[in-house]
Amino acid sequence: MDKKFSPYFQELLSNIIKHANSSIAIHDRQMNYLFVSEKYIQEYKISNLDVIGKNHYEVFPDLPQKWREAHKRALKGEIVTGDSDKYIREDGTEEWTDWECRPWYDEDGSIGGIIVYTAMTTRLKKIQNLLMESEALSKKMAEDWDKTFHAMRDGVALLDDNHHIIRANKAFLTAVGREDISFMSDECFYKEEGKILPDKLCPYHRMKISKRRETAETEINGRIFEIVIDPLFEENGEVKGAVQILSDITEKKRSERVQQVLYNIAKASITYSTIEALLKYVQIELNRILEAENFFVAMYNRERDTIVKIVFSDEKEERRERDAKPTLSGLVIKMKRPLLLTMDEAREIAAKNGMDISKAGHPCEKWLGVPLLIDGEVIGVMVVQSYVNPNAYQERDVKIMELIAHELALTIQRMDIVNNLIDAKDRAEESDRLKSAFLANMSHEIRTPLNGIMGFIQVLKEEQYSEEEKQMYFKQIEKSSERLLCTINNIIDISKIDTGQIRVVKSRTDLNDVIATQFALHKKAVEDVGLKLVMRIESSHPQIIVETDQLLVERILAILISNAIKFTQQGRIEIGCKLVNNRAEVYVSDTGIGIPKERQNAIFERFVQANLDYKRTQEGSGLGLTIVKAYVLALGGEIKVESEPGIGSKFTFIF
Repeated sequence: MDKKFSPYFQELLSNIIKHANSSIAIHDRQMNYLFVSEKYIQEYKISNLDVIGKNHYEVFPDLPQKWREAHKRALKGEIVTGDSDKYIREDGTEEWTDWECRPWYDEDGSIGGIIVYTAMTTRLKKIQNLLMESEALSKKMAEDWDKTFHAMRDGVALLDDNHHIIRANKAFLTAVGREDISFMSDECFYKEEGKILPDKLCPYHRMKISKRRETAETEINGRIFEIVIDPLFEENGEVKGAVQILSDITEKKRSERVQQVLYNIAKASITYSTIEALLKYVQIELNRILEAENFFVAMYNRERDTIVKIVFSDEKEERRERDAKPTLSGLVIKMKRPLLLTMDEAREIAAKNGMDISKAGHPCEKWLGVPLLIDGEVIGVMVVQSYVNPNAYQERDVKIMELIAHELALTIQRMDIVNNLIDAKDRAEESDRLKSAFLANMSHEIRTPLNGIMGFIQVLKEEQYSEEEKQMYFKQIEKSSERLLCTINNIIDISKIDTGQIRVVKSRTDLNDVIATQFALHKKAVEDVGLKLVMRIESSHPQIIVETDQLLVERILAILISNAIKFTQQGRIEIGCKLVNNRAEVYVSDTGIGIPKERQNAIFERFVQANLDYKRTQEGSGLGLTIVKAYVLALGGEIKVESEPGIGSKFTFIF
């Protein structure tokens, strides 16, 4: 493929297009496939091919010239459309399609390729043809058509040019909650909560303007329907009416929501750092597909035979820890399987198991509990319950809860046991090793400049030197003093971080002014080592004002610039600030030695530069980037590094 996307963006875009409820194909300029939706693959019957990366004309070698010309026009910037266009398959089958080709543009404004939207309208076309020819049909054919018309699964209605319903099949009557045709000649079939919608929201009115198919979704009697309006034309091309189709997509929509919720929870199980935060997120997601206002997850203590609710939201129950035996949750744990119970069923199962239901918790109309299982052993239970709705949960909800419970059980095990224990062990061992190396390095960083200061002072006391020589020694004393002061400042900073004493005092701060100040302060130091310091400030944003702690920002910049000086032998150092998606990005880049990819995460950890396995070639305590990261986090920002050995590094912190 010509176009290159980031892995995350390519995965996201691919997923969105793949599950789109339309036939969509995205091509590059050479008509190679970049993305396709599942519906496209199904409708064009190419499921046996892996089309991504293949050329469109290789997949469809017999594609008519008119569509090839349409592609060329779209690649020149034109939006090309076709309505009710005939499409002949390889087996000779005729299909009818509505299609549109439009260009998509690259970041530089050039055309990167085209997007092709198609919709098979064969069924609608056949319905239109049948209706248009109905007057010429014999009585027998009319009767046969009427039977077919009323046997259709989708609701179908014929509308005149004034939006009046003149004919409707049984499925349509059922969908709109009518038992007869007494509502024929009603002006507006598209209603929501009994109110006629404004014209601009009504697909019929939109169809009369566009003279092409229009669609919408609405809720009728608690069901979700897709409405399709397809125009019927006079010979002169004027709209004389329309065919309206109502398709019940309630289950499809619910399935989509369920899949999205399961995906969100699976993704959250990786990103959340605590079980409590994850479970609160799970409750929010569950509420999108079922009633989960009364929700809890409890861990099972086998030794004490108790359940402890770690996340708990209930309008009537308050106890967080209780004995497992006299409860429905305890039965789920004992039976190792889900329970879906009405109030009467709960009383019955309690009686069979010798439970006093009045002590098992506040009675509810519907109760659903599923076990959290690890290797066949119950570690807890997840419960939702409704105090007012006896139809709150169905068997299909049990399956959803089981899927979520399985994911939660694995996550809890990983977060609470495996990860924490391994991390604690590794950190303890690594900390002991690195602390020793750190202390040795700190001893060097303090003694070296101190010895230099004392040595030069002693020389100056005992010998007679020219003024020029004295100035040279004074410079060396000054340099050693600065190095010693930097080391002491780092020790003080890291001590504040360790004791939680970082004090953040936010005020309105112009980041461009901070950049300019740091440029002036470090310009001479950079030039003294033969490097060039460059400042970049966007002319379109002469001021970038944020609420932050200016002193901490200055300290962060000073450390990053100092590091850049240490690790850059030739070339330049650049500092700057810019706005990206309404967020301020401050950066320091250099043309230094760079950082290997495998060490880019470790450099922000303390002691890493003092690691005995890492031979240091530059002076410094090795705490600078640890301090930088701590200060950036204290300001509510984030920091990232981009680096390549031999090319240089770029550190960016974002507000």
